[in-house]
Amino acid sequence: MLPVLLRIRPDEWFAVRMEDGVPVVGVWLICLLWAVYGGISVWLAKQADARRGDGEETELAAQRWIAVAGLAALLSLPLWIGGLLPEDFAGVPVFGYGVMIFCGFAAGGWTGLRRLKRAGLPEGLAYDMTFWAFAAGIGGARLNYLIREHERVYAAPAGTSLGLFEAIKRTVNLSDGGLVLLGGVVGAALALVWVCRRWKVSPLRAADVAIPSCFLGLAFGRIGCLMYGCCWGDRCELPWAIHFPEGGITYDALVGRGFLSPDAPRTYGLHPTQLYSSFNALILSALTAAYFPRRPRDGAVLAMALLIYPPARATLEVLRGDDTGFLDTGLTLAQSMGIVLFALGALLAAWLTWSPDEKNEGTAAPSGPAPSGPASVAG
Repeated sequence: MLPVLLRIRPDEWFAVRMEDGVPVVGVWLICLLWAVYGGISVWLAKQADARRGDGEETELAAQRWIAVAGLAALLSLPLWIGGLLPEDFAGVPVFGYGVMIFCGFAAGGWTGLRRLKRAGLPEGLAYDMTFWAFAAGIGGARLNYLIREHERVYAAPAGTSLGLFEAIKRTVNLSDGGLVLLGGVVGAALALVWVCRRWKVSPLRAADVAIPSCFLGLAFGRIGCLMYGCCWGDRCELPWAIHFPEGGITYDALVGRGFLSPDAPRTYGLHPTQLYSSFNALILSALTAAYFPRRPRDGAVLAMALLIYPPARATLEVLRGDDTGFLDTGLTLAQSMGIVLFALGALLAAWLTWSPDEKNEGTAAPSGPAPSGPASVAG
């Protein structure tokens, strides 16, 4: 368990000193250089476009992100000059779960570029898909959690009401936990459809490109679950059983349910279901990536994912100990949703089998390099 990787100290951002003979440069100065680099990159790309003179624009998404991140650091300067930090400020925590989620999206976006080009889609689509899937996925995952746990999240002391500021704070307080995978999947899927409409690209083709990357991102995310302590397994007597320390959410949950004595220094042995899930996601990522170049038509990889993920997830749920059940069905929420996803996968597979294939009718995007721009890609 490692919920907090490190703490950022903005009060030391301007430090430029020597420590044990090694120069220590403030983070703000590094961000300033980052902003300069981003600005130069954008300028050079525009100069290259002007020299080429063919009317095409170089994809500048990555350079713009670099420049914006550096600019944000510059704009934060007045906050720290004014001495707004309290004297007992301990630093801004960087959570392991969030870092792994970010790494998952980054790895998924990077590995998806090759499939994107092979499908005849522009590189810029990958940046849009990654960014908006990240934003909508986090939003959907948080919304799902708030719907499920609204009574606990928004509980107010007896005889009092929750103020607006406190309610907003609890809504966005991710440090208290609260991201549910299924909500994130729905949010990311809606973002994918919106981005495809913007770029005039077939959503099925884009989904085929994204599916292996989604599983790869899930593999990273489950490592984040282990670091945070959520999604724990049931009792395990095997040599690889893991124990969570006192004070973590796993320990507190088991004590609260009466499964563990409050005097215990740690939990009893539990299945490392987070690692099981991560390994499962890696396998599914490899399988869908290998199937992608062999798919008979657009949508086949998506159908495959919908058919193989629910049974794998349902099997892993048997070893989970965090979910107590869903609506007295004897199934967990993930298993119940898995039935729906499997049915959708079966319907999609049947439709792909019996419906006409537009790719064979000449309406698919060309396999050569596609022009840049959201409105210039054939679907």
